[in-house]
Amino acid sequence: MNKLILILAFSIAFISIKAQDSLFLKKTIELKDIQHFSFDKKGFLYVADKKSNVFKYDSTGKEIFHYSPKRPSEAKSFDATNTSQILVFSEERQEYTLLDWLLSPIEIKGFKMDEFGFVSIVGQSNTNMLWILDNVNFTLTKYNAKTNTKVVETNLEFIIQHSLHPLYIKEYENFLYISTEKNGILVFDNLGNYKKKIPFNNIPYFDFQNNEIYWNNEGEVIFFNLQNFYERRMYIGKKGTLKILNQEYYLLQEHKIEIYRNN
Repeated sequence: MNKLILILAFSIAFISIKAQDSLFLKKTIELKDIQHFSFDKKGFLYVADKKSNVFKYDSTGKEIFHYSPKRPSEAKSFDATNTSQILVFSEERQEYTLLDWLLSPIEIKGFKMDEFGFVSIVGQSNTNMLWILDNVNFTLTKYNAKTNTKVVETNLEFIIQHSLHPLYIKEYENFLYISTEKNGILVFDNLGNYKKKIPFNNIPYFDFQNNEIYWNNEGEVIFFNLQNFYERRMYIGKKGTLKILNQEYYLLQEHKIEIYRNN
């Protein structure tokens, strides 16, 4: 991967927003083969490419650490929100990697067939545990990686109406959210108890801010309030993974991240 290149936008590039001011392009981060990106609680940027190489950048765009796996494979799950352990999960290898804030490996472990049939997605809990979704046994497990024990396990057979096909998983405010192709966004509490379904299908990525879940839907950002179920929409005009951090909008495009800000 080439060094991170920050290109300040001197020309005006606007994206219109319904009932709001426009956004202007603040800068562009040029990257190679980027597949996932994430921020930790201190605002450091982490990216993972298509071979699960992980890079960490400071606020100036300087690369400060990187990690390269011995056996490259595509990452199905990637999450750097928890600074004490960064998660990289390979569905192909049925293996997860936990990295510290220096991107040094804490643990690299494969899932055993006698424990899990086929793990399709892995997420992090707020208590440094892992959420593991087994697509063969139809179970959701809260897993303690330090002790190699299943803390809780939920049978999904009577919850799911179609084949599972999980797309993204994330815990927020002690609730776990799993987006699926045809079963909506499934919501569980921190003990794995099923609570409800948010009726939106086929969401490849979502995030949270101010008690709202949001995602970019073909160029239109949907914000869904988790308390009053009010929905609002923002037209952004471009596809791609969207993250909002400190009033800046980070939009993942092919080989770059575009950063927008309100006028």
